[in-house]
Amino acid sequence: MRGLAAVALLCLVSTVAAQTSSLSSLPLNDIQLPEGFSIALYSQTPVRKARQLALSGNDSRVVYVGSTADTVVALVDVDGTGRNVSAVTLLSGLNSPNGVAWHEGTLYVAEISRITSYPNADATTVALQPLPNGTVVAQNWNPSQDDHAVHYIKVGPDGLLYVPQGSPSNTGPCNRFENITQCALNRMSLDGTDIHTFATGIRNSVGYDWDLEGNLWASSNGRDQLDPDHDNRPDDPLNFLPAGTEPDTLDFGFPYCHWQGEGNPLDRNVGPGFTILDDVNTPPNVNSNASFTAYCENNQVNQPPAQALGPHVAALGVTFYHGSAFPEEYNGTLFNAQHGSWDRDPPIGYRVMNAGVSSNGSTTSYSIFAQGWLQPNGSSWGRPVDVLPLTDGSLLVSDDSANAVYRISYDGSSTVQASSVAAG
Repeated sequence: MRGLAAVALLCLVSTVAAQTSSLSSLPLNDIQLPEGFSIALYSQTPVRKARQLALSGNDSRVVYVGSTADTVVALVDVDGTGRNVSAVTLLSGLNSPNGVAWHEGTLYVAEISRITSYPNADATTVALQPLPNGTVVAQNWNPSQDDHAVHYIKVGPDGLLYVPQGSPSNTGPCNRFENITQCALNRMSLDGTDIHTFATGIRNSVGYDWDLEGNLWASSNGRDQLDPDHDNRPDDPLNFLPAGTEPDTLDFGFPYCHWQGEGNPLDRNVGPGFTILDDVNTPPNVNSNASFTAYCENNQVNQPPAQALGPHVAALGVTFYHGSAFPEEYNGTLFNAQHGSWDRDPPIGYRVMNAGVSSNGSTTSYSIFAQGWLQPNGSSWGRPVDVLPLTDGSLLVSDDSANAVYRISYDGSSTVQASSVAAG
């Protein structure tokens, strides 16, 4: 990459398929950030239905972008300044390749029903070429799958590939098949062998990351239309899986048990909130409301979340920040992209949140970091999906509604004006 001339790259880079309207009209001035932070487009080229982000560990100027369209794109920082980023289409004709993960030179791509590995992906990307055929390491991944079909994938500190499988509908059921478990986080070797269930009772996890101690923190989407007061319950949970967790030993309650945060639905208090019962699913051998409540409050059976993230915020990408470019209070904290509600009145989410966390599985703070994609009238012009720190300490945010990838940076001097947002 370092030997390529910028002019050659700009001339040879492929055009992203089915580009949408120009990004120049996006109202980035509407985004509210803490003082000293600013947001800009990372690439001037639209990235259609941009979803999960993965940074190359060999060349920090290469970022892979999955999508719910049919393409996987690489964003290549031509000269390492972050101001000259070009989009290269690496794969096309795929079935919602939402998930991308980079590990030791290999790119893993998760479509709806298969996962494929592409060795030496960086070399091909640097050569400005589409990726050659890869090796399918898992297939037939979605038997009788209806909702929650796309996958967010990452390789853990243990060198295994983590792949969630969502609930087939709003309320389940959660079935176990030969190669996957629904409503669960599954885990497998990088060659697709030894597929097994890691944790269950998770309605749909579309974002997770590990802290420096090896603990896993995973967002999930809570169910919809839980009456009464479905607008304000249940919350999307941030789940905690301690380092050393044995496979298939933790259950987080879905489809029987849910959690409701405390305080303002727009900005929940720190903590997990309290348990609430499902209205259509009853656990086996539970014959009364009292025993149902006792079942859900038994933390030895059903794990409480670390944090209630808000009702219907559609919590997606999760990442830890360990850079030095942001103020010190952000070091070691967790960022969460919230895609936004589809059936809440008024809408909520459409933002990036920040949480301080402790290695014992609790949160120490929870607050809004970036908002403004949701307008006061309830309409939205963008929907954050994933968050990814770059090696320079800035933070990327993907947006599958605006077809954009943004870069949030800190210069310590800019002042960001706040404006009102839709209340909920």
